[in-house]
Amino acid sequence: MTLYDLANQITIQGDIRVSKFDEEANEIILMNVENTDDLASELPEEYEDLTVKYIYEGEDGVHIEVSDED
Repeated sequence: MTLYDLANQITIQGDIRVSKFDEEANEIILMNVENTDDLASELPEEYEDLTVKYIYEGEDGVHIEVSDED
């Protein structure tokens, strides 16, 4: 599922962090949105085709881990 599909099929609200990991397992935060009513309205076009790998609740909100791979 792409990040675009997720954001446009489900309303995701609140504090949201979208990130991916590099080859050395370092987290790269792509976007950090606070108190949003809908992630779809905040999603930059360049992130729409990223593949969603994991979604989980963290201490600071919803975490969505993505990758460039299908």
